[in-house]
Amino acid sequence: MNKGKIKSATAIIHTDRPTTPLCNLNGKLAKDTLPESVRSDPQRLKTLKDRTETMRLLAREKQVDLYIAYSHGGLLKRSEKEQGIFKDEVKSRKNIALHNAELSCPTIPKKLSDATYILKLTNGKNFPSPAVKCRMPTTLWTGGTGLKPL
Repeated sequence: MNKGKIKSATAIIHTDRPTTPLCNLNGKLAKDTLPESVRSDPQRLKTLKDRTETMRLLAREKQVDLYIAYSHGGLLKRSEKEQGIFKDEVKSRKNIALHNAELSCPTIPKKLSDATYILKLTNGKNFPSPAVKCRMPTTLWTGGTGLKPL
């Protein structure tokens, strides 16, 4: 958006519990709450840590709608500390784009946990176009340029 090609964006993070980056402090990760597969992977740790910052930047962006959608009771699947951090983010007046969306479904299967992005471009087009089924690469969250359908 800061390069002038994106007019607005809607991002929906749909996971079984509130997204990990917003359940950790900005720029930090509580490694004891992460799965072993993540704790032992420096690249995944860096990605998650970066997302703690990027998600907060998006949450403060006027042209963004950032929905954190999770299963009914999903917040209770987080530790008390994580719950507190997430609730503070949701309550923060700075986070004008952040929308807490607890769903009515009891669970979101791991294979459906992902993110959906809809971008309105300054040229009047939407990405992805309704006729194109695509998944946005995660690099979009950390400033990457991979905006092509997979």
